[in-house]
Amino acid sequence: MRKHRVAVMVMAVMMVMVFMSGCGKSSMVGTWKVTMVRDSGSYYNIKQFGALIGEEWEIELSLKRSGKFVFSSKDGRDNATLEGTWEYEKPVLTLDFDREELNGALDNTLTYNDGELTWGNPNNSNLMIFEKK
Repeated sequence: MRKHRVAVMVMAVMMVMVFMSGCGKSSMVGTWKVTMVRDSGSYYNIKQFGALIGEEWEIELSLKRSGKFVFSSKDGRDNATLEGTWEYEKPVLTLDFDREELNGALDNTLTYNDGELTWGNPNNSNLMIFEKK
């Protein structure tokens, strides 16, 4: 009887650990939209930035439960899509994609903090700030 109780407790602890390890990742699943842009050290909401460069921008990052992602960027001239896989280990979201498609314009890691994802270029001060829709 004692062995049975111990086995049940071990199973319960393992199930809690499995559930808890997935909580962080599942909170990332969904569609994230760029709300702010930092360009040359100045911050702009996405509409201000669009007015500054003379075209509207809409940028989204969709993180799927399957571990795949779709990044889409729409502006007045072009639509671009980037696909790949993602992993999350607090506080870093790592995207796996063909970096040559972006000509090194962005790093493959985003940082999560206070409900926002930040994605930038490690070689300059430009970045995008995403909020979950």
